[in-house]
Amino acid sequence: MKCVALLSLLLVAVVYAQEDGYRCVTPPRWRGTFREIDYDSGFGRFGNVSYDQYLEAISITEVERSPGGGSRFEAILEVFLFKERKSYRVDLRTRQCEERDLTDEFRPFGVTTDTELNGVNYIGAEITGLGVKVDEYYRPDRIRGDFSGSFAPFGRECIPVLESYVHSARGPPPASRSVNIARQFLNIAPVSSFPPDTFMKPPECP
Repeated sequence: MKCVALLSLLLVAVVYAQEDGYRCVTPPRWRGTFREIDYDSGFGRFGNVSYDQYLEAISITEVERSPGGGSRFEAILEVFLFKERKSYRVDLRTRQCEERDLTDEFRPFGVTTDTELNGVNYIGAEITGLGVKVDEYYRPDRIRGDFSGSFAPFGRECIPVLESYVHSARGPPPASRSVNIARQFLNIAPVSSFPPDTFMKPPECP
Protein backbone atom coordinates (compact mmCIF):
# COMPACT_ATOMS: atom_id res chain seq x y z
CA MET A 1 0.00 0.00 0.00
CA LYS A 2 2.87 2.37 0.80
CA CYS A 3 4.33 1.78 -2.67
CA VAL A 4 0.95 2.42 -4.31
CA ALA A 5 0.47 5.62 -2.30
CA LEU A 6 3.97 6.80 -3.15
CA LEU A 7 3.42 6.06 -6.84
CA SER A 8 0.17 8.00 -6.78
CA LEU A 9 1.89 10.99 -5.22
CA LEU A 10 4.65 10.84 -7.82
CA LEU A 11 2.14 10.70 -10.67
CA VAL A 12 0.29 13.69 -9.27
CA ALA A 13 3.57 15.57 -8.90
CA VAL A 14 4.59 14.76 -12.49
CA VAL A 15 1.24 15.89 -13.92
CA TYR A 16 1.38 19.09 -11.86
CA ALA A 17 4.95 19.74 -12.97
CA GLN A 18 4.00 19.25 -16.63
CA GLU A 19 1.03 21.60 -16.37
CA ASP A 20 2.99 24.16 -14.39
CA GLY A 21 6.09 23.88 -16.56
CA TYR A 22 4.50 25.14 -19.76
CA ARG A 23 5.13 28.71 -18.77
CA CYS A 24 7.68 29.82 -16.24
CA VAL A 25 7.70 33.34 -14.83
CA THR A 26 10.73 35.60 -15.10
CA PRO A 27 11.54 37.97 -12.21
CA PRO A 28 10.02 41.42 -12.84
CA ARG A 29 13.17 43.17 -11.59
CA TRP A 30 16.75 42.06 -12.08
CA ARG A 31 20.26 43.24 -12.83
CA GLY A 32 23.14 41.52 -14.55
CA THR A 33 25.34 41.53 -17.64
CA PHE A 34 24.53 40.84 -21.25
CA ARG A 35 26.09 40.54 -24.68
CA GLU A 36 24.28 41.45 -27.88
CA ILE A 37 25.30 40.93 -31.49
CA ASP A 38 23.46 42.11 -34.58
CA TYR A 39 24.86 39.82 -37.25
CA ASP A 40 23.35 41.83 -40.10
CA SER A 41 24.79 45.23 -39.19
CA GLY A 42 27.89 44.13 -37.27
CA PHE A 43 26.80 46.11 -34.21
CA GLY A 44 27.75 44.59 -30.87
CA ARG A 45 27.65 45.57 -27.21
CA PHE A 46 28.52 44.22 -23.78
CA GLY A 47 27.45 45.78 -20.53
CA ASN A 48 25.59 45.89 -17.25
CA VAL A 49 21.81 46.03 -17.41
CA SER A 50 19.09 46.95 -14.90
CA TYR A 51 15.57 45.86 -15.80
CA ASP A 52 12.21 46.80 -14.28
CA GLN A 53 9.13 45.27 -15.88
CA TYR A 54 6.73 47.26 -13.68
CA LEU A 55 8.22 50.58 -14.75
CA GLU A 56 8.81 49.33 -18.30
CA ALA A 57 12.33 50.69 -18.00
CA ILE A 58 15.82 49.48 -18.89
CA SER A 59 19.18 51.03 -18.05
CA ILE A 60 22.37 49.80 -19.73
CA THR A 61 25.96 50.82 -19.12
CA GLU A 62 27.82 49.27 -22.00
CA VAL A 63 30.77 49.10 -24.30
CA GLU A 64 29.70 49.26 -27.94
CA ARG A 65 31.26 48.38 -31.22
CA SER A 66 29.58 50.42 -33.94
CA PRO A 67 28.74 48.89 -37.33
CA GLY A 68 31.88 48.89 -39.42
CA GLY A 69 33.82 50.29 -36.48
CA GLY A 70 36.32 47.46 -36.36
CA SER A 71 38.17 47.59 -33.04
CA ARG A 72 36.78 51.02 -32.10
CA PHE A 73 34.70 50.85 -28.93
CA GLU A 74 32.57 53.42 -27.13
CA ALA A 75 31.47 53.62 -23.48
CA ILE A 76 27.75 54.40 -23.39
CA LEU A 77 24.93 54.82 -20.85
CA GLU A 78 21.46 54.19 -22.25
CA VAL A 79 18.17 54.65 -20.38
CA PHE A 80 14.93 53.48 -21.99
CA LEU A 81 11.70 54.76 -20.41
CA PHE A 82 8.91 53.14 -22.40
CA LYS A 83 6.01 54.58 -20.42
CA GLU A 84 7.37 58.08 -21.03
CA ARG A 85 8.25 57.12 -24.64
CA LYS A 86 11.77 58.52 -24.16
CA SER A 87 15.31 57.21 -24.36
CA TYR A 88 18.59 58.84 -23.35
CA ARG A 89 22.04 58.00 -24.64
CA VAL A 90 25.12 59.44 -22.94
CA ASP A 91 28.68 59.10 -24.22
CA LEU A 92 30.54 58.49 -20.96
CA ARG A 93 33.76 59.94 -22.35
CA THR A 94 32.48 63.21 -23.80
CA ARG A 95 29.41 63.45 -21.47
CA GLN A 96 27.30 64.39 -24.48
CA CYS A 97 23.64 63.35 -24.37
CA GLU A 98 21.21 62.40 -27.11
CA GLU A 99 17.49 62.29 -26.36
CA ARG A 100 15.11 60.32 -28.58
CA ASP A 101 11.41 59.54 -28.78
CA LEU A 102 10.70 55.83 -28.41
CA THR A 103 8.47 54.32 -31.10
CA ASP A 104 8.90 50.64 -30.20
CA GLU A 105 6.66 49.00 -27.64
CA PHE A 106 8.12 47.66 -24.41
CA ARG A 107 9.20 44.04 -24.92
CA PRO A 108 9.68 42.08 -21.68
CA PHE A 109 12.87 40.07 -21.18
CA GLY A 110 10.94 36.93 -20.38
CA VAL A 111 8.38 34.31 -21.27
CA THR A 112 5.31 36.13 -22.57
CA THR A 113 1.83 34.66 -22.95
CA ASP A 114 2.20 34.29 -26.72
CA THR A 115 5.27 32.02 -26.53
CA GLU A 116 5.19 28.23 -26.73
CA LEU A 117 7.32 25.74 -24.84
CA ASN A 118 9.56 24.13 -27.43
CA GLY A 119 11.38 21.56 -25.29
CA VAL A 120 14.00 21.21 -22.57
CA ASN A 121 17.76 21.12 -23.19
CA TYR A 122 21.08 21.43 -21.40
CA ILE A 123 23.59 24.16 -22.23
CA GLY A 124 26.90 22.35 -21.96
CA ALA A 125 26.86 18.75 -20.77
CA GLU A 126 23.83 16.79 -19.62
CA ILE A 127 25.78 15.83 -16.51
CA THR A 128 25.05 17.08 -13.02
CA GLY A 129 27.14 20.15 -12.31
CA LEU A 130 28.46 20.49 -15.86
CA GLY A 131 25.45 21.91 -17.69
CA VAL A 132 22.56 24.33 -17.30
CA LYS A 133 19.06 22.98 -17.80
CA VAL A 134 16.91 25.38 -19.82
CA ASP A 135 13.33 25.56 -21.04
CA GLU A 136 13.20 26.52 -24.71
CA TYR A 137 10.44 28.89 -25.87
CA TYR A 138 9.47 30.05 -29.35
CA ARG A 139 7.24 32.77 -30.82
CA PRO A 140 6.83 33.51 -34.56
CA ASP A 141 6.94 37.19 -35.50
CA ARG A 142 7.55 38.41 -39.05
CA ILE A 143 7.98 42.03 -38.02
CA ARG A 144 10.35 41.93 -35.05
CA GLY A 145 11.83 38.54 -35.84
CA ASP A 146 10.95 35.03 -34.71
CA PHE A 147 11.81 34.74 -31.02
CA SER A 148 13.73 31.82 -29.52
CA GLY A 149 14.61 31.96 -25.83
CA SER A 150 16.38 29.70 -23.34
CA PHE A 151 15.42 30.16 -19.68
CA ALA A 152 16.94 28.41 -16.66
CA PRO A 153 14.13 27.37 -14.28
CA PHE A 154 14.31 27.57 -10.49
CA GLY A 155 11.08 26.76 -8.69
CA ARG A 156 8.26 28.56 -10.44
CA GLU A 157 10.57 31.24 -11.88
CA CYS A 158 13.17 31.19 -14.63
CA ILE A 159 16.16 33.32 -15.56
CA PRO A 160 16.90 34.41 -19.15
CA VAL A 161 20.04 32.79 -20.51
CA LEU A 162 19.93 33.13 -24.31
CA GLU A 163 17.56 34.73 -26.78
CA SER A 164 17.51 35.49 -30.48
CA TYR A 165 15.32 37.26 -33.04
CA VAL A 166 15.64 35.99 -36.60
CA HIS A 167 13.66 36.83 -39.73
CA SER A 168 14.57 37.14 -43.38
CA ALA A 169 12.22 38.13 -46.20
CA ARG A 170 13.01 38.85 -49.83
CA GLY A 171 11.36 41.49 -51.93
CA PRO A 172 11.16 45.28 -52.12
CA PRO A 173 11.31 47.23 -48.82
CA PRO A 174 9.92 46.87 -46.26
CA ALA A 175 9.36 43.20 -47.14
CA SER A 176 13.12 42.71 -47.49
CA ARG A 177 13.71 43.63 -43.84
CA SER A 178 16.12 41.24 -42.15
CA VAL A 179 16.55 40.62 -38.42
CA ASN A 180 19.35 38.54 -36.92
CA ILE A 181 20.03 39.48 -33.29
CA ALA A 182 21.39 37.26 -30.50
CA ARG A 183 21.72 38.01 -26.78
CA GLN A 184 23.46 36.21 -23.94
CA PHE A 185 22.64 36.96 -20.28
CA LEU A 186 25.21 36.58 -17.49
CA ASN A 187 25.18 36.92 -13.69
CA ILE A 188 21.45 37.70 -13.55
CA ALA A 189 20.25 38.47 -10.00
CA PRO A 190 16.62 39.25 -9.08
CA VAL A 191 16.24 42.39 -6.96
CA SER A 192 13.39 43.98 -5.03
CA SER A 193 14.28 47.59 -5.87
CA PHE A 194 16.83 49.88 -7.53
CA PRO A 195 18.52 53.14 -6.50
CA PRO A 196 16.19 56.06 -7.27
CA ASP A 197 18.34 57.45 -10.09
CA THR A 198 18.59 54.16 -12.03
CA PHE A 199 15.69 54.98 -14.35
CA MET A 200 15.82 58.74 -14.36
CA LYS A 201 16.85 61.21 -17.02
CA PRO A 202 20.68 61.40 -16.83
CA PRO A 203 22.07 64.69 -15.44
CA GLU A 204 24.05 65.19 -18.68
CA CYS A 205 20.75 65.58 -20.56
CA PRO A 206 19.29 69.12 -20.45
